[in-house]
Amino acid sequence: MNDEDKEDWEEEWLIWENTETDIIEVDIDSLSEEEFEGYEDGLEEGEEIVAIYSEQIPIENEDIIGIEIPYIDTTLELFDNSDVEGVTPFARSKKWYLDSKKYVGKSYGSWSNAGATTKSGGRLYASHSNKVSNTFTGQLMATKASVNALVKFDITKEYTKTVGYVSPELKSGVNYRLKYRHVRDKYQVKQTQRYDSRGKVYSTKYVYPQKWKEREYMVVRY
Repeated sequence: MNDEDKEDWEEEWLIWENTETDIIEVDIDSLSEEEFEGYEDGLEEGEEIVAIYSEQIPIENEDIIGIEIPYIDTTLELFDNSDVEGVTPFARSKKWYLDSKKYVGKSYGSWSNAGATTKSGGRLYASHSNKVSNTFTGQLMATKASVNALVKFDITKEYTKTVGYVSPELKSGVNYRLKYRHVRDKYQVKQTQRYDSRGKVYSTKYVYPQKWKEREYMVVRY
């Protein structure tokens, strides 16, 4: 990369660094064994972790792991015929209702090479401007629109996201490589099958919407 390109990257980095999110170095020693294994999974033979970098993103008030938030939709009352005289469960069909949502933590993609390497020292530069997406796993029984409204994002949205990264100064004479992976916030949505919104539950299914959050970077020595 020539000096002019480096200046462009550094300018882009400064703009990004001064937004609501900042890149921070992850304290490797503070990681649990399970968390560290997630980084080791991205290593190829002969590679060693040098540093890990992540975005510092403010957590929404309700995004606390394990807190279940009931879903209350007053519009259901407009279609609730449970009290209509002469209507029996046999004359109606079962429907899927949303019951609650719960933030269950982060979901991690597989590690990929960012295409930046160096042996002469200096810095590793990388920028990605490609498509990222929200997604979901599990069984979607209720309507997609209702789940979108509950979790407050489009569970299948795909869009272009540009992220830039500049590593700290690295020592010369050693091979370094930059890797990244996608990180998403994962939720659990409980869906129940009933004849009406207040009736007996006949079946329960879960869907797990995942909202794209960031690209996490790892510098490795090899």
